[in-house]
Amino acid sequence: MSNNLGYSINDLLANISIDLDDEELGIAIIALDTLLGEWQTTSNLQPYVWSPIFDVNISNENPQLINSSSRIRFSPYLHQFGTTTVEFLLWDQSYGIPSKNIYTSSFSFNSSILNIEVFAVNDPPVLFPSILLLNYTESDIHTRLSIFQYSDVRINDVDSTHITSAQIKIVAPQSQFDRIQLNPPNINLINLTQVNSTFIFVSANKPQTILEFESIIQTLTYWNVAEEPSSESRMITITVNDGNSDSDAMLIDITIILTNDAPKVIH
Repeated sequence: MSNNLGYSINDLLANISIDLDDEELGIAIIALDTLLGEWQTTSNLQPYVWSPIFDVNISNENPQLINSSSRIRFSPYLHQFGTTTVEFLLWDQSYGIPSKNIYTSSFSFNSSILNIEVFAVNDPPVLFPSILLLNYTESDIHTRLSIFQYSDVRINDVDSTHITSAQIKIVAPQSQFDRIQLNPPNINLINLTQVNSTFIFVSANKPQTILEFESIIQTLTYWNVAEEPSSESRMITITVNDGNSDSDAMLIDITIILTNDAPKVIH
């Protein structure tokens, strides 16, 4: 919202006002809608300090006066969208406090209404935990590591209840030997593409609930089939998409623990 400069009063009135005394005009706010957010004003004296315009007690008899050198803007509350309005009279700034009857020579007889359309912006889903640290111990039988054995994956999306896809991959793998796999509980609901042994793409036949995608990702396993795995850590990333935006990646850092191999007799 820091880049929302709103409207200068002069620009706002440029096409809707005229004063026979050739004076610059301000406005006298007599009603405003604060359901979706907060109306604010600032002046040339403090151009980056925005003050709220409170709707309590604002009326024809008790307007909020804003002079010609000021600006006005609307700051929406989080996750709000729709149309909001402010109603005002023209004010010739001839005196600062109106009389009990606002319809005097200092104010216009008719009011004007400024409509602001607030558009919804998609919020990307968020994965929890954001970072997971695990150990994988080398084994002759290539034991699989259940990534979420001791923690649950959680997806939060403030403006959507469904997820459409997920990507899981190992970053800079020892690609010949590293493996990841999903074993989803209901394979009929999704298209699971094992691009290669270190990259999985999951798409839904139709958008699935967050809980259903959590249960899919929860089945992720990792293992390595090399006789002597590289000791470098592996990094697995997981992202999900709600049909509009990707989440930030969940990072899973796996430390490879090497074990001493017993000597073998070669016949």
